Amino acid sequence: VMSKDITEQKALEEQVQRKNEELALQYRRVQEANRLKSEFLANMSHELRTPLNAIIGFSELMYDGRVGAVSPEQKEFLGDILNSSRHLLQLINDVLDLAKVESGKLEFFPESLDLARLIGEVRDILRTLASNKRIAIEVAVDPAVASIVADAGKLKQVLYNYLSNALKFSPEGSRVAVRAVPEGARQLRLEVEDSGIGIKSEDLGRLFVEFQQLDASTAKKYQGTGLGLALTKRIVEAQRGRVGVRSTYGEGSLFYAVLPRDLAASLATGDEPTEPVRSRRVLAIDEDADDRDWLVRTLTDAGYAVEAAANGQEGLRRCREQVFDAIILDLLLPDISGGDLLRAIRDNGHNRDTPIIIVSVVADLGVGAGCQVHDILQKPARRDDLLAALASAAVPPDGRS
Repeated sequence: VMSKDITEQKALEEQVQRKNEELALQYRRVQEANRLKSEFLANMSHELRTPLNAIIGFSELMYDGRVGAVSPEQKEFLGDILNSSRHLLQLINDVLDLAKVESGKLEFFPESLDLARLIGEVRDILRTLASNKRIAIEVAVDPAVASIVADAGKLKQVLYNYLSNALKFSPEGSRVAVRAVPEGARQLRLEVEDSGIGIKSEDLGRLFVEFQQLDASTAKKYQGTGLGLALTKRIVEAQRGRVGVRSTYGEGSLFYAVLPRDLAASLATGDEPTEPVRSRRVLAIDEDADDRDWLVRTLTDAGYAVEAAANGQEGLRRCREQVFDAIILDLLLPDISGGDLLRAIRDNGHNRDTPIIIVSVVADLGVGAGCQVHDILQKPARRDDLLAALASAAVPPDGRS
């Protein structure tokens, strides 16, 4: 019998070793595929930009009448060619930058900067877009962060992405505010606030993700790859910073980036992280729209990546699609009882061990018997209590345990 037990144990150990070797091989293949993809994107982007530069250059000469007179109709067509070519070039540049980030070739060149002047330069680049929509751009820079050490090109790119989005999604005759304020002793916080169309709370978690736009109709009306915010996030996180958004649907949005005031000092302290710090992903399931929006705003402002669901079925669908770092759950849902939803989440493999925090007017400790609940908060919950519950569940916002 002992001989049989030893034989079975050895067979099991060999099986486990084979599985480990297979996983290691698959991981190496994925890494190689990612490297090849990034190299391909970078090479293709360069190849595509070369003919586009010629198209734009010669079109400009013809549009300006430098090679002969053109009729009004021809000038209109040349203007269309120029606008389309410049738009295509911007999309290619976005892809190239993403490839650089993914292949680890994104370099930073810190220098002393006048932040107000740099913001003014970005504002001037977008002056035509702002004036066409009669949008006033207000700039306010706190004296404490007036002089910083940063990479001018990368900082302009972050500001350009935020500000161009704000102008794009704002109504005519409105205002957009750009602010720079201190964040702690060593960081600064850049904010771009608009009074535009805003973002639904359930869509906030899809921002800063590559190639994603919120819906097809919006994508048709507002052009872009869906890369701008994703690139902004990667560029900021590569500098040990973080990004976020607060938004009220129909009222406007505030996008922010927290960055070091002295990039050179920040990059010099310790080795570069092997991969960007990931914001912890939280799912908030709550039927009440006001409570749901409060949860999304509070958690997003604290640095979490938040997704929201208005009912149990939608929450369960999201739980089946991905793993969350924490789940905030209201027990009073329109389509399923809190206990049944708890059991369904725990029965599904993706979020079997995810910390669940109940935030409800019904603080029933017996709900979902047999299902582990990390904490129960009674509505109306306080911000500090909610963040403390997440902290005690070992779910800090930036992914560092």
